Amino acid sequence: MLEVARHAPSGGFSQGFDFIAQPDKLQFGMDKEENWPVPFWTVDTSMAIMLILLASVNEGLGAWYFGITRGEHDVVRELGVPPSCTMLGVIALGYPSSEDKPRGSVFTIRRRPFEEMFHIGRW
Repeated sequence: MLEVARHAPSGGFSQGFDFIAQPDKLQFGMDKEENWPVPFWTVDTSMAIMLILLASVNEGLGAWYFGITRGEHDVVRELGVPPSCTMLGVIALGYPSSEDKPRGSVFTIRRRPFEEMFHIGRW
């Protein structure tokens, strides 16, 4: 199960994540919402985004998630997003061109080794 996380998308294929597999969340008080470093809904939305991206690929679509670095206020207004909502990013979907050929960092940068990315019980 852990191996699949090595294949998670990362900006610029930076692979800037490490994982500590810790079976006891109670030991660190992680059973209480106020002890989480990010709001639950941000994590939940991020997981939903990943599922949309995976489903898109399964359907033969190209999928791209990106953040809006400029003009977010204009996009939020144009899309009619309520003021109580925070925009995490945008998912663009489309059919790949028959002329497109695979390219990019996946062919030039190797994935980090499992042992370097996962820490069992502690770092």
